[in-house]
Amino acid sequence: MSPQKKSMRAVGMVFTVYALLCATHLGEFWPFSIYPMFSSAGQPWSRAVVTEVDPDWSAAEVWQNVGMDDLLGEIVPLEEYGVAQKDLAGYLQRTQQWDDRQIREIAALFARYPTQDKHLLVYKVRGELAADDSVSIEAIPVLLIAGETAYPNPDLGHP
Repeated sequence: MSPQKKSMRAVGMVFTVYALLCATHLGEFWPFSIYPMFSSAGQPWSRAVVTEVDPDWSAAEVWQNVGMDDLLGEIVPLEEYGVAQKDLAGYLQRTQQWDDRQIREIAALFARYPTQDKHLLVYKVRGELAADDSVSIEAIPVLLIAGETAYPNPDLGHP
C-alpha cells in the first residue's frame, strides 16, 4: 500500500471515530467541544435576580445599585412562576435601550405572580474578576413591577 493511501485511510479512520463519538455524545467530544467553564473563565458575566419588595420603599432605595448582600426584599424563585432565569438574564443582557414593548414583555413574564401587597424588582447582576483576584458583583435594578404596571429604572435609558 502506498504512503498516500495509508495517510488517506488514517484520516478516514480518525473522522469515522470522531463521528461515532460525537453521534453518541450529542455533538460534544472533548478536544473539539467548547466548555463554557474553560472558555469563559475570567470573563464578565450577567444574570437576573428578581426580589419581592415592599411598596413603601422610596425610589432612592429601589433604584440604587447594590451588592448581592444588599438586595432589597426576598429573592423570588423564578422557576415556580415558569420563568427561566437563563432566558430572563439573556433578555436583560441584550437590551440596552428600554422601550414600552420590552417593558411589557418582561412584566408579562410575571403575570401569574400575586403582586397585590408586594412589588417585584428585576435586577441585572453583573460579575467580573477584579484586579486583586476577587470577584466584584453589582446588582443593577432594571424594572419595578407593580401589579400590571412596570416602571423602568430612570437611569437606564427609557425613551
